[in-house]
Amino acid sequence: MWGMPLVPPRVPFVGRAVELAELRAAWQRVLSGEPWLALVGGEAGIGKSSLVRAFADELPPDAVQLTGLCLRIGNLPMPYAPISAVLQQIAGRFGLEALRAWAGAGTAALSHVLPDLADRPTSGEPERLALFDALAAVLEDAARQAPVLLVLEDLHAGDQTSWHLLQFLQAVLRDSRLLLVATYRTDALPTRHPLRPVLAELSRRPGVGRLDLQSMPPEELTELIHSVLPSAGPTLVARLVERSDGVPYFAEELARGAREGRELPATLADALMARVYALSEAAGELLRLACGVGLNVSQEILEALSDLPPRELDTALREAVDAGLLVPTETGYAFRHGLLREVIHDRLLPGEHTRLHSRVADALAAHPGAGGGDAELARHLFSANRLPEGFAACRRVLDGPSHAPLTRLRLLENALEVWDRDPAAAAVLGSRGEVLYAAAAAARNGGEEGRALPLIEASLKEEDLDPLDRAGRLVILSRVRYRVLGQDPLPILTEALALTPSDPPTAERADVLDHISAQLMLDGRLAESLAAAEEGLAIARAVDATAAESSLLNTIGCVVASLGEDERGLALLEQAGELSSGRSRTRWRVNYSNHLHLAGRFREAAETALAGVDDARDLGVERSRGVMMASNAAESLLALGELDEAVALARPALALNPRADERMDLRLLLAEVALVRGELESAETVLADYAPVFTAEHAEPQDRLRLGRNLVQLALARERADLAWQYSRTVLAMSGQEHPALTWQALCLAARALRLGGGDREQDGAWLRERASRLAPAVTTERWRALFEAELDDTTEAWRQAADAFAAGPMSLRLDILIELGRHLAGDGASAAEVLSQARTLAVRLQAESRLPVVRRLQRRAGGRGGGSALAGLTAREREVLGLLMEGASNGEIAQKLFVSTKTVSVHVSNILAKLGVSSRGAAAAKARREGW
Repeated sequence: MWGMPLVPPRVPFVGRAVELAELRAAWQRVLSGEPWLALVGGEAGIGKSSLVRAFADELPPDAVQLTGLCLRIGNLPMPYAPISAVLQQIAGRFGLEALRAWAGAGTAALSHVLPDLADRPTSGEPERLALFDALAAVLEDAARQAPVLLVLEDLHAGDQTSWHLLQFLQAVLRDSRLLLVATYRTDALPTRHPLRPVLAELSRRPGVGRLDLQSMPPEELTELIHSVLPSAGPTLVARLVERSDGVPYFAEELARGAREGRELPATLADALMARVYALSEAAGELLRLACGVGLNVSQEILEALSDLPPRELDTALREAVDAGLLVPTETGYAFRHGLLREVIHDRLLPGEHTRLHSRVADALAAHPGAGGGDAELARHLFSANRLPEGFAACRRVLDGPSHAPLTRLRLLENALEVWDRDPAAAAVLGSRGEVLYAAAAAARNGGEEGRALPLIEASLKEEDLDPLDRAGRLVILSRVRYRVLGQDPLPILTEALALTPSDPPTAERADVLDHISAQLMLDGRLAESLAAAEEGLAIARAVDATAAESSLLNTIGCVVASLGEDERGLALLEQAGELSSGRSRTRWRVNYSNHLHLAGRFREAAETALAGVDDARDLGVERSRGVMMASNAAESLLALGELDEAVALARPALALNPRADERMDLRLLLAEVALVRGELESAETVLADYAPVFTAEHAEPQDRLRLGRNLVQLALARERADLAWQYSRTVLAMSGQEHPALTWQALCLAARALRLGGGDREQDGAWLRERASRLAPAVTTERWRALFEAELDDTTEAWRQAADAFAAGPMSLRLDILIELGRHLAGDGASAAEVLSQARTLAVRLQAESRLPVVRRLQRRAGGRGGGSALAGLTAREREVLGLLMEGASNGEIAQKLFVSTKTVSVHVSNILAKLGVSSRGAAAAKARREGW
């Protein structure tokens, strides 16, 4: 393999599975004699070159790899630099004589850019068409020797010569084993950049695909960060992921800086500022003004801050937008990346900093509807050292309508930073201890327990406290130490309870009992939880503490349902919902949706949780409670067989960088989807990350149980019934007083492992039956018992009863049941056609590719058509895509016609190839035509 003159990566390549698959598919087309052009675009640092390098590294040794780089010296393009580089590489691989022979009469034209081809020096400008034609002839002959990958890097830095060359080669090389890959920076293409119409024209041609690289998802950024900084803990990783804005280069540089003890590496800061320095003075000044406001700035505030006339202001804004530094919003503009705003702001001189924030404060005061209200005003007043005004604005915020918890937290942290500069002015907020407590409560409510811990600890040391006040602060301390340090909260909560009198009753005691009962419930100590909650409920009702009453009813409903009284538990939860509001309502939606799911009411559960996602967004707790409800909704959608919808909820929730336990829930859900679809390596990667949780005694029981069930399913999918049985025994040994439906699920998986040879059928089967007999009855008991008995008895009638019981889901279990029923019907000689047809339809719907061959074999065994035409397994959307593919449309063209993204089309094409059992688009089209489609 001829080495490519690309910069070698500094870190291992991660992610971009869809884009890599697209390039691999293009290479397969090329091997069959169908040349292809892949246009790879994205902003600076998004990973274009890394993607191409990773793809190139996969190619076989005989592949010819060539790279031409578009260059500029200052503002002057080097028009023939890519051609010269490509010719030098061909000469290095095949020799000058071969190059002359392939060029023929075009040798003279090529010698203008590769002088070694000529017997004597050449002068003057080459004739472009002759040069292009000669290069095409050379590439055509090279491709006869071996398949060729030709990469043109940084088209945005080229000129018309480079772009016309690309158009020419794509048009004339029609039967060559040539893959052209051209990369360009989207943020370097202002609205009227001459490359834009070239790309648009190319994208409309057959044989051209467009890959627009988007932000990298958090899980892939996490992997990248760990490759640079293996010791990074979850908190640091989450911060680096958030600051990187999905740009791999940013994540890599920030991780490198963290390794060296620097908040922002100079290399990254300089790279960001280089784009600012390239702007005009007016546009650069506008960015400095905007950075003083924040990540977002309204048009009204910009106009108030700028001295530019309207037309010049618009020109400067257009320049900043075209340079990819600002992006328009509904009301103004936002920095494309928070790091850019941070770098510009950090480079302000002290005097500039104070004056700028003072100007912003005056602009916000003069235009109260254009900014963030008193919270933003206070922040700028503090930065401008106008402290009395700042503390007064802060007081107005605390006294006014409730703000999102993190907004309150940032404001109170700002106040604490300047507290000692003017204690008299600060006193309008109360004591320093009270402000620390309020900030800790805001941090906890916003899901930022790591920030809450030092605040609440400081508040407890700040002053002598009334016992009831101290009890309230101890409650928060118990919760954040539990989240951050894994410390058992019950000892601190017990201390708090001792500070609250039982007579007279107080809201503080009801609140402490609420937290104690909730923790006891999480620990599986249901009877103790119920007793504490009932005591707290009586107190809450006596003192008219509605929020505590709602929360305690919530806990009681969950406990009662977990003890097997589903209907009564759901009724209590409904009462809790009627009393809930604000943050307590989000907790209610989490628990209510969960118990609806456990009761088998999957659609209601999904709708309840989705409504909670909206509530959480409105309350500013999207990253905490919102993520929990997205996970609940996704789990119910998974049960309904709506896997794409479940994934579409889980991935954006992961992008919010939730805390570790919520991230685990979401990733385990994605692992479950992968298991259903037979993507075992993906599932195994996730489960390996969390394997220590399975045996960790301090982990929450529900986390260990869910992980254990996934491990059992993976072992079964790997046909390791023995390992599945071992995992099942561990799961059942740790299960205690969780909801009966969860234990039934574990029992059914254990019975399956036993049926498939994982244990002693008679002895272990008796143990499982005895274990099942001890479960409390629940709404779904008979449904689960039907599956349990089918797994143990393994008879046609038992599987038929299980199929009836699981008609409404979970759909992945229904698929397994239909397959087993079809197996028995086929073996009995009975008509299995209808059952296996249902199984096939459901497998296609779930994209459970590993199940389809099993169903086809059973259909053949039962004397059916073996599943009929492979085209029958395609979804309606896949049939649309196949039809356009048969017309020769590229992925980009299909995406435009169907109004979907190119990535979505790529996934559909991959599914079509898999279902039809072919390796290329051409083969798929041929197979469809053979079957008369």
